[in-house]
Amino acid sequence: MKDIAENVVRIEADALRALADRIAGPMATDFERAVDLMYQCSGRIVATGMGKSGLIARKVAATLASTGTPALYLHPAEALHGDLGMIVRGDMVMAMSASGETDEILRLLATIKRLGVQMITITVDGPSTLNSCTRSRRCTRLLGGNRSLLFWTRANRIHHYYACAR
Repeated sequence: MKDIAENVVRIEADALRALADRIAGPMATDFERAVDLMYQCSGRIVATGMGKSGLIARKVAATLASTGTPALYLHPAEALHGDLGMIVRGDMVMAMSASGETDEILRLLATIKRLGVQMITITVDGPSTLNSCTRSRRCTRLLGGNRSLLFWTRANRIHHYYACAR
């Protein structure tokens, strides 16, 4: 058991070193822009995602709120059935989708655009419908890497969802 625990800690440490390298290197511009968008947000940061991405979005929103940044989690399916009014001008949406093709999230894009709400997209796969909104000056993207590289450790999930900008 000691060997397993030691290995998990080493995997976490390696992922954090890789994350630091990516923040300092290839994803520096997108990461800095995403942080600037969050910092300049005059409203709340609205994190959204389905499935595993939704669980991560819920955790991100809870962590932001607990550290003093107004934030909430919006379930995209619930948004389509009446909760969409929770997004208002001044908010910023952080949309997470492994594929970037999650229908429930894509159906929110028209309202986000109409409201003029800032948006950060976070995906694992490369080019996608969700990331296509990054052509707009109001959006930025943080892309992930190959799904096969994902491990079941927190640091690696953070590394791949947040740190792999292209």
